[in-house]
Amino acid sequence: MTDYSKKTNIEQDKSEDLYKRLEPIFKKGIAGVNDRTFGDIERIVGELKTDWTTEHVLVKLIDDIERIASYTIKPYAVGDTFKGLNDPDYSLIRDAFITIGAEANAGKSSILTALSLDILKHNRDTAFLFYSLDDSIYLSGKRILSQITGENQFKSSSFNLAMLSEQEEQEVKNLLGRIVIKERLNMNTLELEAVKVKEICGCNKIIIGIDYLQIIPTPPDMIRREYYNDIVKALKEIQKRLEPTGCIIFLLSQFNRDTESTTHRYRETSEIENQSDVCLDIAGKLKKIKDPDTGKTKIIPDMDDNTRRVKVSKNKLGKKGRQWKTEINAAFNFTALTVQRDGEGDSITADDDKNNPENFDWDKVKK
Repeated sequence: MTDYSKKTNIEQDKSEDLYKRLEPIFKKGIAGVNDRTFGDIERIVGELKTDWTTEHVLVKLIDDIERIASYTIKPYAVGDTFKGLNDPDYSLIRDAFITIGAEANAGKSSILTALSLDILKHNRDTAFLFYSLDDSIYLSGKRILSQITGENQFKSSSFNLAMLSEQEEQEVKNLLGRIVIKERLNMNTLELEAVKVKEICGCNKIIIGIDYLQIIPTPPDMIRREYYNDIVKALKEIQKRLEPTGCIIFLLSQFNRDTESTTHRYRETSEIENQSDVCLDIAGKLKKIKDPDTGKTKIIPDMDDNTRRVKVSKNKLGKKGRQWKTEINAAFNFTALTVQRDGEGDSITADDDKNNPENFDWDKVKK
């Protein structure tokens, strides 16, 4: 077990256990507290040997339970491109631990930065800490600048703010001033770095993007799968600790290529399905090819096609199964998501005939 996934505060462990054991007592509210419940509280506090008094526990628990009872999902505002993700039945863009999964070169990085930028544009109290582990800061910066300006900046050797209108210039400066890109990820300092970025950018809320899980180097004394499982668990804990002021963590992950030997969709980890609040799967159209070794025909993703499908495979607080269609353009931006399949088991629309190998079907994708 790695250091960052260990509990560092024994009292925190005890208090969490205390909440679990005492919460049933307060389900009926303050009216449910009587002499008998006082005795139950004293007994449990004594068994856990905490430094808390019974009175302290009462005040703390009642406050927490009332806060939890009044909690409502508050999705982040987004523009027209991604507004489908915040349909009332889904409310996906919220404070949560969100995994975006796909095959290599399917557009994971582009959709992460495009979605994060869209959130920044509509939520000015939000910063973006992006761990670009796959690409250099230069490449990631160029892609982000392309998405902001709507023009492919890789085709230009230089970018000059003077090319923009005064309003566009201010918008670019505002967005870039709330973005920090790093090429290295240290799980032991990630939470501290997030807090510092918020302070530097003058924001209360933060988006943390990690591109991507399977590229993080494994220590020589660690088993790869166990190490990645620890990372996923730790990210979930960090998101929960930062959530009170506002925090989304986007984790990018590759899919498993061998679906026949494993029940896990995500490569090198079995914890993403367990720990993520939301899982979004990305894929392109399919095409038929002839395997040169076996001579058999197989269906594979056609990455030359700009069409992408976005599917909700997990949503802890809402519906799942909906699938949207979008297209990626030369500036790494996406067209507005349009619903193509609505709910697990629902029939797909006529323009997405599952018998047509050039169209998309999740069940046919061979990893």
